[in-house]
Amino acid sequence: MVGRGAWEVITSRGQPLDAGGRVWDDLWGSAVRAVRQAFAALVLITFAYHFTALVSTNRTVGKLLFGLRVSHAGRRRLGPRRAAIRALVTTVADVGCFAVACIALIGGSYAIAVLCWVVAVAVFWTNGVPALVGRGRSLADRLAGTTVGNMELPRRDCRATVR
Repeated sequence: MVGRGAWEVITSRGQPLDAGGRVWDDLWGSAVRAVRQAFAALVLITFAYHFTALVSTNRTVGKLLFGLRVSHAGRRRLGPRRAAIRALVTTVADVGCFAVACIALIGGSYAIAVLCWVVAVAVFWTNGVPALVGRGRSLADRLAGTTVGNMELPRRDCRATVR
């Protein structure tokens, strides 16, 4: 890209500022495309992580560290449908809306970006606050029909092996 830009300036026939502007537009356009792709990848990777973790172990790494697990009516596995719903709502609330706001901002749509940020904050709080009050179920839990609770850890009897 640098070589092409330099060639455009050299062959600009006395209009290097116009050629420089085209080079700048090309650079900015490629940067915007890269950022859009990165945000899209972030959203997809977040969804894939949540979905895979919930389907395989009923918990994410954070839930494992806090001794929590996601369950549905006492079943051993969550199932792909419920895991997908919960992963989708969690992804939209955690990173999806914010990613759309950032994409709008870098694209120059400032009013849409501000609106998306307001929506993103509202969705984030709408998902999280219900988990802190009442029955302790987030919007993702309510839509997926799941609950988050403590997991049962096997206990060792210390007296049985002491000699």
